[in-house]
Amino acid sequence: SPLSAQSVQALLRIVGSDGSTAQSAAFFAGRNAPFTFYVNDGSQNNDVYCDAIGNNANSGLSPLAPMADLNALLARYDLEGGDVVYIDTGSYMPGVPWRISQADSAGTLATNPVVFQGSTYSLVNGTVLNRNFQSGAIGIQADYAIGIQVRNIVVSNALGAGVAFNNCQGASAEWVAVGLGNVAFLLNGGSHLGVSNCVAYSVTTGVSVANWDFATNTVFPVIQHNVFRETAGTTILIGGQNHATVRNNVLSSAAGEYVYGLGVGCTLDADYNSIS
Repeated sequence: SPLSAQSVQALLRIVGSDGSTAQSAAFFAGRNAPFTFYVNDGSQNNDVYCDAIGNNANSGLSPLAPMADLNALLARYDLEGGDVVYIDTGSYMPGVPWRISQADSAGTLATNPVVFQGSTYSLVNGTVLNRNFQSGAIGIQADYAIGIQVRNIVVSNALGAGVAFNNCQGASAEWVAVGLGNVAFLLNGGSHLGVSNCVAYSVTTGVSVANWDFATNTVFPVIQHNVFRETAGTTILIGGQNHATVRNNVLSSAAGEYVYGLGVGCTLDADYNSIS
C-alpha cells in the first residue's frame, strides 16, 4: 500500500485470532518508491554525500550510516529501477572487481536504471577504484545487467578492463575516467550500450566492442563525447561482425598505432571525431 512505510529490511508478521504469531525468517523489500544507498571509504575528506565514514556493519541506507564496500552492499540488498547508490569521495582498493549482476539492475528497459553515482568532487580525484595492478584485474564488472548507469567514477591500475559490460542491456558509463590499464571500456555482447563523456589515458585500448549478435541485437553501442588520448595500442577496437557508432570524440594513439581497428565484416558509423 502507498500508505505503508517502505523498507528494504521489512519483516512480515502474521497474528492469528488465537494470538499465535508467525514471522518471516529473512528481510524483504517493501517498496513505494526508489531507495538511495550510501558507500564511503574510511575518510570524510572532500565527501559529497556522506556524513560518516564507511563501515559494513552500517545499514548503508542514510548519509549517517554508509557501508564501506559496494560489493557488500549489493550482497545485502536487492536493487530495482530508480535506485541510486552514492559512492563518496575516496580511494577504494577491493581485492575483487565491483560486480554488478542482473539482480542489482532495473531488470527492464521500461523503467529508470539503477544508478551507481560516484563523487562529483572531481573527475579524476573523486571516487577512485584502484585495482593495484593485479594480474588481469577488472575495475567494474557488470554481467547480464539490464538498466544501469555508472557515473563519475575513476578506475585506475586495472590490467584487464576498467569497465566491462558483459551481455548487458541498457548499460552506460558516463563521466568515468580510466587510467593506467589495458582496455578502458569493454562492451562484450548485449544491447543498448553506451560510453559518453568519459576519459581514458595511459591505456592500451579505449573501447573494445566484441561478441555482438546481429540476430538478436539491433541497437548497437554508441561511443560519444569522450577523450581517449594516446592509447598504446588501437584506440577503438571493433571485432569482426560487430557494429558501433563513434561520434564527437577526441581520439589519438601512440606513434605507429591505429585509431580504429576494424575486424572482418564489422560496421563503423563514425562522424565528427577529432583524430590525431
